[in-house]
Amino acid sequence: MCIRDRLKITNKQQFEKLFRTYYQDLASYAIRMLHDSKNAEEVAQSVFVDIWGKRDNIEFNDDIKTFLLRLTHQSSLDHIKLQKVIKQEEELVQVAETEARSEALLAEEELRVKISSLLMTMPKECRNVFVMNRIQNKNYQEIANELNISIKLVENQMGTALRSLRDGLKEETQSTLNVLKTFFWFSLGLNLMNVVIE
Repeated sequence: MCIRDRLKITNKQQFEKLFRTYYQDLASYAIRMLHDSKNAEEVAQSVFVDIWGKRDNIEFNDDIKTFLLRLTHQSSLDHIKLQKVIKQEEELVQVAETEARSEALLAEEELRVKISSLLMTMPKECRNVFVMNRIQNKNYQEIANELNISIKLVENQMGTALRSLRDGLKEETQSTLNVLKTFFWFSLGLNLMNVVIE
């Protein structure tokens, strides 16, 4: 038997009457399955939307309320399955982020140690200029004034320091550098990152 024939749904007004008659029963049934009123209402509404869209082709052998409750039951099960999938995906993302953060923190510390070691091998003048510029955030003019040297000399010392660091960091494993580059958007606060990535 066709639901349209049983209910004589030939226009929107008749369908709205069906909605008003059974909506609360369907929503209440869905609440018992989902334990969430908002999701239950969405399920009940989706059942009626589906019926309206398929009103010319739906067939059933039960009474109207039993038929609607069966649809609500299936829709609720589908919703539960979907929520489980979403939760599993969120958990996987959290695990991946935690692992990535741990790897990045380890790589960051390894790079800090490497850079500190390379800085200690530089001539004192180069090291002082580099620290003042890259760590203390002083511009070349401020450094020149403080050290009583020319800006040109500051530029030369910075160039020497950067080349020394780049040459020394070539021995760093590519995997460590890749981890840092990939995870850079987490803003881990590595002030010396520009030495490697710029």
